[in-house]
Amino acid sequence: MTLNDSLLMETVTNLISENDPRYFTVTSDGSYDRHYYKLHLKSGNVLTYEYYDLARKAWFDYDKKLVSHIEVVDKPKKKKSKGGFA
Repeated sequence: MTLNDSLLMETVTNLISENDPRYFTVTSDGSYDRHYYKLHLKSGNVLTYEYYDLARKAWFDYDKKLVSHIEVVDKPKKKKSKGGFA
């Protein structure tokens, strides 16, 4: 292994530390299709995403000085019909 290979391996294997604003934590192994995702900006604006992947992408795309946190909000449950006509 050359010195360049060694430096590359060290760079590739370094992970983002928890105190880095780019750090993103997954807190559930459950399905992510039952939630909305609200990206809170430090300005007070809130951007809502229906899909986890889009919220996660926005988290990484925004300037880290602008983002505060992501809030996971349960989607309202659909009422089940007891049959008959609506």
